[in-house]
Amino acid sequence: TKLAGRPCGYRSDGVDGREFVELRLLQRKDQLATMPQVQMPGFQLAAVQAFRLLTDVGASILAGLAQHLEAPCDSLMTLVESDVDLVEGISASVLRICSYSWTEDEQDEVAFGDHTDTSFLTVAPVSAVAGLEIQLPDGSWCCPEQGLEENDIVVFVGDFLQVVLDKKIAAAVHRVRRPPTDRRPRMSSPLLMRCSPEGVLHPGVPGLLQV
Repeated sequence: TKLAGRPCGYRSDGVDGREFVELRLLQRKDQLATMPQVQMPGFQLAAVQAFRLLTDVGASILAGLAQHLEAPCDSLMTLVESDVDLVEGISASVLRICSYSWTEDEQDEVAFGDHTDTSFLTVAPVSAVAGLEIQLPDGSWCCPEQGLEENDIVVFVGDFLQVVLDKKIAAAVHRVRRPPTDRRPRMSSPLLMRCSPEGVLHPGVPGLLQV
């Protein structure tokens, strides 16, 4: 399903064991664009709260990063879409529920190959089944979820922020791996914070791309 040209609801990319639900905030800020045919009591409220909470976490990270760059504290957040004034009445940012499960003949532990996100920031609550891996500068992989608590959150840079920061921080190359010792499906719900179509990158801001 698409609204204002943006996919929402259930989708599968055709690979066995991989399924996704794209949740986007509607202009009525207490609602999400999702699958109206699915009746799940309490789901809408919980998802909206998660969307806002993860957005707040991302905003705090961006404010701290701007301070580190000696830029105005709101210089990065003003580029990110806010749920206060959604263009087209539906958010570009997406809360993505991901399911990665083993199939009967599945041998490949890599459920989703290495990639970067088309996001400003990706804000990802820790999954009960650790499988997120991030590539280090030396080419090795680390699993940031290992050792974290269930309420912890992993945050990493996407493509858009790499550009805005003029490559001072690289977008995180990451992948999803099925733990060979845990056959449970991996469920995750990252928020991909996206840029506002109306965001303006002002010249002369310290630490940011000069245009």
